[in-house]
Amino acid sequence: MEMIGLTLIFLLMVTMMVGRPVTAADPDITTDFGINVTSGAQLHFTGFRDLPESATKQIVITFAFDTQFPGVTGLGIAPALLKFGPSALNSVHHHPRASEVFYIIDGELDAGLVDTKNNLFTATLKKGDVFVFPKGLMHFQINRSKTKTATVIAVFNSENAGRQSWPPALFNSNPRIPTDILMEAFNLDENTVNRLKQYDFPSE
Repeated sequence: MEMIGLTLIFLLMVTMMVGRPVTAADPDITTDFGINVTSGAQLHFTGFRDLPESATKQIVITFAFDTQFPGVTGLGIAPALLKFGPSALNSVHHHPRASEVFYIIDGELDAGLVDTKNNLFTATLKKGDVFVFPKGLMHFQINRSKTKTATVIAVFNSENAGRQSWPPALFNSNPRIPTDILMEAFNLDENTVNRLKQYDFPSE
């Protein structure tokens, strides 16, 4: 009888541990700053000043992650500035460590994301609009204008969100993913896969 009681208590403890919600985020710091701050200059980022205008079909992305802006270290947040030239595409990608809040400063963009059930959600974003991209979900943006640029500020709930663009990850990996795997995954013939492997996909 005592053994049954101990077994029930053990099973109850296991159930309680398994049933607890699991969250993942940058760890909290136990000090005011994540770095040794000796002046306000270390909390000041100037990398968004005087950015060059994007050429047609090009996008300029300036991250202020902890590697570029040590002031955000330990704070679990970081911004980025994106400038889209006319017809510029921010190719299909995801951020493995953060969700993203996308705020349109000027111009107009089409944005989309695909959830884990393969549902596509899109919106046309205009000046003043905000869009969210949940952590880890595949997403993209494109400037449909042939003449106007668009500027966006993005904020991530991680000091280093990471970014993985899907086309170069799939076809430009080092070493390359075996051809037969890609043929099967995408229902492509060998020549097509080999041509895609030879193409230098942009990482942004």
